[in-house]
Parts: sequence; structure tokens; C-alpha cells
Amino acid sequence: MTGITTLPQEIISLVADYLDRRDRLRLARTCRMLYHSLIAQLWKKVYIQSNFPHFDFSLHGKRVDIPPDRPIITNTRLEEHAPFVQHLSFHGPFHPKYYAIVFPQLHTLGLYLDTSFHTPCDDTQATFNHALDMSMRAEQHRRRAELIRLNPTIKEIRIQTCEPQPTADFWDAISTTLNHPTRLYVAGLNRIEGETLNSFWKACNLFEEIYCWANNMDFTSLLSQLSFPRLRRISLQSPAKFQMGFCTEEQLAWFQQCPYLTKLHWTFDSYRFPSNKFAEALEQGTWQRLEDLSLDNLNQRDDALAATLAHLPALCCFRLRSSGFGHLTFAILRARLFDTIKVLDLTGILSFTSRMALEVLQECVHLEDFNGVIINAQEIDIEQRPWVCLGLKRLATIIAVDTEASSRKAFEALSKLSKLESLDLGTDVLDVWKLSDIVPESTYHLPWNLEHGLGRLSTLTKLRTVSLLGTIQELVTDEDVEWTAENLPALEEVEGRFSLDTDRQEKLAGILGRRGVLYFDIGRHRTEIY
Repeated sequence: MTGITTLPQEIISLVADYLDRRDRLRLARTCRMLYHSLIAQLWKKVYIQSNFPHFDFSLHGKRVDIPPDRPIITNTRLEEHAPFVQHLSFHGPFHPKYYAIVFPQLHTLGLYLDTSFHTPCDDTQATFNHALDMSMRAEQHRRRAELIRLNPTIKEIRIQTCEPQPTADFWDAISTTLNHPTRLYVAGLNRIEGETLNSFWKACNLFEEIYCWANNMDFTSLLSQLSFPRLRRISLQSPAKFQMGFCTEEQLAWFQQCPYLTKLHWTFDSYRFPSNKFAEALEQGTWQRLEDLSLDNLNQRDDALAATLAHLPALCCFRLRSSGFGHLTFAILRARLFDTIKVLDLTGILSFTSRMALEVLQECVHLEDFNGVIINAQEIDIEQRPWVCLGLKRLATIIAVDTEASSRKAFEALSKLSKLESLDLGTDVLDVWKLSDIVPESTYHLPWNLEHGLGRLSTLTKLRTVSLLGTIQELVTDEDVEWTAENLPALEEVEGRFSLDTDRQEKLAGILGRRGVLYFDIGRHRTEIY
């Protein structure tokens, strides 16, 4: 019988692609031949956390020294395997030798330096050690510029920074070294100005995609002189408690310099939004290739919001956060987007009614991903016509029911979605205290229960994730959880809380775990930059 070690290298590599890093490592340890066959996969992605001493500031403001307890890859070992590394992430400060390594195939570089790393000190040394911390971080920025200059193959850079900010030399290293980079993700920019700001924009001029999470950045005269010939995708946002240093009109002026944009995700100060100029830009067809648009905090009245969006292009993806959404704006979406939209996210817009949601699901023939607010099961009509586009892959909305019959009706409707991969019935996207504003008091969340019709979901053979976060699932039994694990063959993750009793929670988690399904009873925060 032929063993795995006799297979061609290409087949072994293909098998390894289906394994996570831990399983690959276990496989490689079984014999020397497999180790040499899998070494490229094992070192393809390298994530290194610094063993530099740091403090935890989460304990009521007290400084608690946390000793380094994680293994770290030495710079010698990293350099030895550098030819295999394609994705490299440094989290924290490192010795200069780590930044002097050449990685011939390096494609993605992550540089994370945040405020959780500090020089050990007591309160009497705080002032001195703060200065020492600042000096250490400034030195890290200089070393990281050297690393970039040594590796011109980098296409994607992910940066999380803090005070002091990277200097002009760091951004110059990007703009003078990299050949046609594609993506720049940067978080933590704050109060950069002068030559540093100019160098930052020169670096941005090279990329196809920019994700920027920043505050207090000035708009410089240099910016208007750049053409951004390769820029296709922009995501610009600032923390809610801050305001961008340059106003939304200047941000819009930057976007208008990028006529080839296919993606624009924009979070802004709603009180300063230049609605007339933005509407004019849409009417003039400034971004004729735009496919993906996200607007956050666009809090206008319904009539003004409808006027702002009156000339939306034929988008594939649209996300809106607005307190002024109403029937006039919905009419604009119907006229402009229903024929082309694939992803529609109106999460948290309480005025987006159940009937509006059902109209979207019925009429948007290309819809694959829908994030709404609520669907009233009583309003679903599965007798007259298909209640939803059958190509739907991801659905996130509360389904409100008031009787056992309406629960069965909801599960029957969901059973029609044979291509569904993700189902989110939780209230995680909605302020649950406002739920009573949009549904009668007699309604409740769809119960994940066989007696109420859960068994109908056996048709969802592609369903991978289920979220019930924030819902009350006190009717769930052992049999319901066992059925879930056994009859949804593609299921990988379940989120939610089936019981307030800790022991029972563990028991139900065990039922899923034995079937290879991950179970989470609390929400997990995901973000692109980290």
C-alpha cells in the first residue's frame, strides 16, 4: 500500500493546504521526509509576538507586570527560513537583528506597535520610563523602515501604530522601495503634519487599496497634486470619539481625484457631511466604476437622504447607517439598486421595516448577502411566490414570531434557502432595548427548537455558521442541539447562549464539540486591520 511519503511533493502540498498550522506541524513531526516536504507551508505565514516585558492596564488602572510566557522565534531561526516566508507579522518591539533579514518571497508585512508594550517601571520612575518608551518606539520605526528597504517584493502592508508616529523616513521607505504595492492598512495615525504628512500621501499614491483608521490628519497642498493612478478602493474612518482633522469636504475632494474607484467605505462626522457636493459628484458620474459603497453616519431627514442618493450608480454592494431612512430613500434604493445588488447591509436602521426587508428579498434577483433589522414571520408569504431570492448565501436579521404556527412558517421559509452558508438570527446588530419600538410586545425570537419546526432546516446542506447571540433560547433541549450537530453536515460554528446555567451550557457545548462544531456563548469582535 502506498504511503503518504511516496506521493509527489505537489500532492503532499495540496493535502497540507486543507490543514491548519497546528495539524501541519503535527504531520511534519511524524518523520523527517514529511518535515522537509512541508517546511515551505510551515513557514509561509509567520506571526511573532514580542517577548518584551509589558504591563496590563485593564485592572482598574493598576500597572501589573506580565512576564513573557510565550515562545518566540529567534532571529537566527527566522533568517534560516526566510526564503519560505510570504506573510510576516511583528507584534511589539523587537531586536534590530529581526529587521535586518531579507525575505525573497515576502508579500504581506504586518507591523503592530501599540500601547500595551512598556518598559518595566514603578510609579516613581514613570516619567523617565515614558521617555524611554517613546525613544524605543521611535527606534522601532527607524528599524522597520530598514526592513521595508530590504524587501521590495512587499505588496501589502498592515500597520498599527501609536505615539510617536512613524517619521517621514518610514513612509519614504515605502514610496521609494516598493514596486506597485496593492494594499495599505494603517491604524492609529494621529496628528501627523509637515514633511511626515507629505511623505505619507506620497506613499498612498502607490497603492490600489487604502484602509485608514485615523484622526487629526491635515489635508495638505501636496494631496491635490497627486493623481492616485492605481487607487481603486478606499476605506476611511476615525474613532467615534474623535473628529478628523480635515473636514469631510476635503475628504470628498480627495475621493474625486480618484475616478477609477470601485470601492468607497466612508465614516464621517454627520454634521459636516457635504450632501449637496456628494450628490453632485454622483450625478456627474464621478465614479463610473464604483461597485461597493458604504456610508456611515449619514443622518439626514428622509427627503434630504433620498436627494443625496438619487443618482447612485448600479452598485453590487451597499451599506448604509442612517437615522433618517424612510420610504422616500427606500424608493431610491428600489429604483437604483434592485437589479444589480448582491450585498445589502442596512443593519441598525430601525425604520427599515419588515415589509421593506421582504420586498428586498423578493425583488433583488442577484442578492447573496443581506443584513437587515427584522422580519415578521406573519408577513412572509410562501404560498404565492418564492419569498426570497434562492441564491442567498448569508442572511442576518431578527425573525420575530408570536405563535408556534408562525415559528413553523419561519423555519419552512428558511428551508427554501438551499445555498445558505451563514444564518444570523441574533440581536447583536441591534440595540435590544429598542426592539419594542418595531415589534409588538407579544412577539419573541425564533426558537431553535424541533417542536417549533427546526427539523425543516435539514435542507440547508451548505450552512456553515449559525448565530443566535442576544436571543432568548430557553426552549432549547439536548435533542435540539444533537439534531443541529447531526443534520447540518457543513456546520462549523454556533454562536449564542442556549442556557443561563453554566453546567448546562458546558453540556450543550460538549454535544457540538464531539461533532467537530465550534461553540461560542459570547460575541467575538473581528476587525480587518488586526
